Amino acid sequence: MTKKKIRKKKVKKTKRPFFDFQGNRFTKLARDYHYELLHLTTDLRRINQKLQESVALCNYQISCISKKDCGHLVSRTGFVHFENSLYHIENFTFRVTGYRDKVIQFVNQGLRIGFDEKSMGILSTIISHGIIRDARLDTELKKFDKDKDFKSTLSERILMTHRRYYGKEGGYSNLMIPNIESKDPKVMSKLWKQNIQAKASRANRLVLKVMEMNDRIMEKINNYLKKHPVQ
Repeated sequence: MTKKKIRKKKVKKTKRPFFDFQGNRFTKLARDYHYELLHLTTDLRRINQKLQESVALCNYQISCISKKDCGHLVSRTGFVHFENSLYHIENFTFRVTGYRDKVIQFVNQGLRIGFDEKSMGILSTIISHGIIRDARLDTELKKFDKDKDFKSTLSERILMTHRRYYGKEGGYSNLMIPNIESKDPKVMSKLWKQNIQAKASRANRLVLKVMEMNDRIMEKINNYLKKHPVQ
């Protein structure tokens, strides 16, 4: 039998809208913030990958702890996987706040709204700006206050820095054990897994939302500049 040559079809990779960066229309500051967003998005993706791996190991150890004949499978390193997971969750939370601030500044500089680069807490003000509304960017920026995942993560960031966070009274646990008591080990292990998984799932959803937001913001800025070119 003659061997048939299999021709590989060249699959044209479509570039994400976020990388449709028409630099001639933007100031140096806008280009700098575009790079900052790219850097932060990459960081969030990497942290999320590490988090998902750590949580998988946490779930395995919880299963071993809850079974009488599996105690020998619990790692001698103790609860290092739980500590790693918590570290990644907290790191992710801090960087989401940085992402929000960079988005605001990129929009500000990209459309030359005029807010000073050092201005703080301008989200509510910039959302109501005429140019932002005309470009329909207000619907994207409002997600930081309206979207459940963004809102809860940003709220935790405030809790971590402005209130007592590491105390038992606040429900803190370095092993992420839920503040619920149960005499049934199976129920407790189930709740423990759910508590950790909820954080990991939220981080994973946010990574996807961040990439989508990057694309939509860039598309809307480019569309606005086509209609209102910079003189």
